[in-house]
Amino acid sequence: WATSPPIECGECTGSWSLNYYRRLGVESSTWDHAYVQVRSVSGSWVQIYHNPSSTVNEQQFTFQSHVVSSYVNGNDNFQVRFGIGSSDTIVQYTGWNVDDLSITCTTVCGGEIFPVDPGLGTLVYPNGSWTSPSFGYANGASYQWSEGPYASMNVDFAANPDAQWNWTVVNGTTFEPIEGHVNQTGEFVDLSSIDWEKYPSLRLKIEMAGNASGFGPQIRSINGGGALNDAFFTQPSPSNWDLNGSEYVPLHENLPDTRGCGYDENMAKITIDADYNSYVEGETFAAEIYADCQLIGISTRVNWQLQTNSGLILDNGIFSYTPGSQSKTLSLTGQNPFTQSYVPSLTLTATIESENISTGFFDELASDVIFFDVYENDVCGQNEHLTSVEISSVNDTYMPLDTFSGEIFSRCVPVGDSMKTQWQITNSDGNLITSGSDLWVGGSIPFDSSSITSNAIYNITGGHYLFSANISRLNTSSNQYVEFDSDSIQFEILNQSDVGSGPFEFQSDCGTDGNDSTVEIHSGYQSYAIGEQFLGAYAVGCNLVEKPVQLNWWIENSTGFVLEGPNSEEWTSTLLSKFATISAPSFAPSYPGDFLLQSSLNQQDETGNWEEISTSNSTFTYSENEGCSVAEENSFIVSYDSGMTLYDEESYSATISTGCLIPDRGERIKIDWDILSTDDSLVDSGSDIWPSHSILSRMSTTFTSQFAKNSPQGEYVFKVMMYLEDSTNSSWSLLDSFEEPISKRTSQTIYGAIGGSITSAWLSPGLPFYAIEIDGVTHGNLKLEVMNDQGAWVTASFNAQHEFSHISYNAKLRITGESSYWNVSEVSVEFIFSELPYAPFIDVGWDQEKEWSFENPSIGTWGWQDRFWDGNFSHQTTLTNNGQAVIDVWIPKQDIHHFQVTATDLDSANGLEGLNVLIGSQAIVSRDFFSTSKYQLE
Repeated sequence: WATSPPIECGECTGSWSLNYYRRLGVESSTWDHAYVQVRSVSGSWVQIYHNPSSTVNEQQFTFQSHVVSSYVNGNDNFQVRFGIGSSDTIVQYTGWNVDDLSITCTTVCGGEIFPVDPGLGTLVYPNGSWTSPSFGYANGASYQWSEGPYASMNVDFAANPDAQWNWTVVNGTTFEPIEGHVNQTGEFVDLSSIDWEKYPSLRLKIEMAGNASGFGPQIRSINGGGALNDAFFTQPSPSNWDLNGSEYVPLHENLPDTRGCGYDENMAKITIDADYNSYVEGETFAAEIYADCQLIGISTRVNWQLQTNSGLILDNGIFSYTPGSQSKTLSLTGQNPFTQSYVPSLTLTATIESENISTGFFDELASDVIFFDVYENDVCGQNEHLTSVEISSVNDTYMPLDTFSGEIFSRCVPVGDSMKTQWQITNSDGNLITSGSDLWVGGSIPFDSSSITSNAIYNITGGHYLFSANISRLNTSSNQYVEFDSDSIQFEILNQSDVGSGPFEFQSDCGTDGNDSTVEIHSGYQSYAIGEQFLGAYAVGCNLVEKPVQLNWWIENSTGFVLEGPNSEEWTSTLLSKFATISAPSFAPSYPGDFLLQSSLNQQDETGNWEEISTSNSTFTYSENEGCSVAEENSFIVSYDSGMTLYDEESYSATISTGCLIPDRGERIKIDWDILSTDDSLVDSGSDIWPSHSILSRMSTTFTSQFAKNSPQGEYVFKVMMYLEDSTNSSWSLLDSFEEPISKRTSQTIYGAIGGSITSAWLSPGLPFYAIEIDGVTHGNLKLEVMNDQGAWVTASFNAQHEFSHISYNAKLRITGESSYWNVSEVSVEFIFSELPYAPFIDVGWDQEKEWSFENPSIGTWGWQDRFWDGNFSHQTTLTNNGQAVIDVWIPKQDIHHFQVTATDLDSANGLEGLNVLIGSQAIVSRDFFSTSKYQLE
């Protein structure tokens, strides 16, 4: 356990939350356990988080929040602790990684939070700091940069009102602050003035302090090398972005989308998807219509009609969408079944229309049309259009240990005749792997499908296989089945070597190191009811190669008497690991008690004897067949969520399952779930009731909530309550509850109409650059322009490198809308630096007015002479026969290590005779040319 100091909050009132960032890595709660607990007012520890029964292996820190008001208020001794264990040893993850923990007030609160130890200081306003990994060209720096001057850094942040933050640049090895770079504020971190030879590596330290409500600044990204990233967390104008004909919207809910219905007819689409390509008499057509544009305030409707080729309308309808509605899919069902055949086809047309506010009429935005036929209600086998079979495989590719799953589907009406489908799986040589058949009893409506599963592909040789099926109808005269259609598809089974690993992959092979050869075996549940089938699983923690490996497992009672097994499984083929479930159908104790599941992993030596290399065991209990009850300690529920952070309109889903058996005595189980805001206001809710069963069973159900679509960003809580019915008085008793936090995030953005634009401030990376690349999260038609020190706007493209004609020190960008609606929610800028160093200058305030500089047109780039005395990059002269021309060029006074000059002959047939390089009147190098040589001196 990692336990916080005691915190005195006896006078606290209101709503409080426990917040932190975590990077958690644990296996399923079957094997690993991770907890968060708080100490309540009574002094007992209360669990507020437990890892789910699926693996959590987070690769980055994510924000977490738990509502802890009932534990903080009036608590003189509040504490938080993080725990881990028990755990197995087969697979190891990172465990708990926790940062920036705070206890904050989410509403108007009374009292102050003080640590019990006065030496810790007052924590009324949460504060913290972060220091980056080292960066630079020094050996050992975490981020390796090219040797040379440092480019600037950019911090993309959002500061809540009254929250504070600053940055300090420190020595990468000693952590000593760099003079002139201490306790600075602002997004721009100028590193160009730091002596890069004296400080070969640096670190950036950021200090943050929250406001009185406990909310601190948010830092989204830190960008080095002069790069800029702005996700517009806050109003961009204070950072010198110029908004002209555009508007900043901090919350996504208030924002029209670029595909708003009626805003731009080119962006509105509608598609129809009918259930079938053909129908029979007596069927009712069904289809789905999807409107692909946002319903953002303009009245929008779908107008559809079904008609014959002669124009006779058989069915029609109008569906009006509610402005702001998120639902854009319309399921259509015809009002009447078809009473006759229609060949050639019927036409189903759908249009999406939006209201024209000026005229009051609806204008068509987009349309779609499909065709289908209606045939006589013939029996299967007599109508080639309706007598068909289609098959599908759940997967195109299977792993070596998978079970094959497929489906056989047909559409025709048996009308009293028996139907039969036969299927088979064959390898590439046509050899039969497995086969089966299914009978369908005739009826008056089309049958649907049969699902096929087969374990016959388990661990067979990898390769391509064929799944085929045919459908036949019983001929009552001959009493024989007559085939009338067939279908086939291919699927692939991977070789173990192609997979690269089994369920796990280990560094050691079984038997090569006894300490690394492991086996883990577990019971499926800790508690069973008498009559319930035992389930379990095992995992071998080493690679099964070279020598045969054997696993034995058995079940003992509390006295050590073996009741089941030993059961044995042996492997001689090469596998990179092994994981499988086990069962014991004959194991059914008729009495309650404690039991022990044991296993032994053995390897065969050169003499043929088996040597034990690892063991494992797991305990479980059988109890009376009472099922879930208020006294049942194992009546817990587990939730698997779709993600603890939702963005914009993402759906939230969770699966809830019981850890106890649904009773067979008439009582039911009820699951209630709520999604609550931080002030405990109900945002969404749902319920499900599981009926009692004739046999004891475990149940699960999946809930889905769309609350994120219409809720502001913030912190929420998903809460589940599990109740048991008392059939005597129709009341419900709480068995258990479960909570987990949810974070809703929205995308801030800038939007506008045609001609609207946003223009950045001057961007100065601190080093000379010759190109720029701009990326962005944008929607709509946009024009991108860039400007450098030359002062002229030129057109550029997103996600493409734009090169300038001159070495530049500053640039700005402008984005202009060219469609009736557009938005920009993020902009990233990367500078591509020149290899040329730059002349020293001083520019106070980065206003492009240099107060002092060594720059000179005739000198050019400092330390690298790339032009002639007059400031031009080339010089043209006219020479007569045997004539000479002297062209002046400035060069550095010392430390010259490279010199190159190239001459181009424009019109002479004989060419140049030679080039000389002189300092004053003294030639230091010369070269004679021949007519076939290149006019270059180096």
